[in-house]
Amino acid sequence: MTLFNKMTAREAYAAYFSGSLLVNVSENPKFSDKDLDVKHVLHIPFSQMPKRMGELPKDRNVVLVSGVGNKGKHAVEMMLASGFDPDRVAFVEGGMEAWEEEGLPVHTQA
Repeated sequence: MTLFNKMTAREAYAAYFSGSLLVNVSENPKFSDKDLDVKHVLHIPFSQMPKRMGELPKDRNVVLVSGVGNKGKHAVEMMLASGFDPDRVAFVEGGMEAWEEEGLPVHTQA
């Protein structure tokens, strides 16, 4: 059984300020008009992960965020299968829903 690193939304926000890259992998229409409101967030829809994996750094911590956390967990699985260090990859448990519930900054697209 493979264990995945998971973080709360608050832990992910703190990790961002410590240098982690936040990657939004959401494809859910409910969240398509929202994104994490931080200066540097990479948006790679989950369906594009296999072909865009090369955009992700292997020498930096990466935290994946999806609508409710499921796609984030599967994206971690893809990254690990592609040779990423398990200690450098995590997903936000509860995804964007948890991020919003915690009152963390969200940018709504017009």
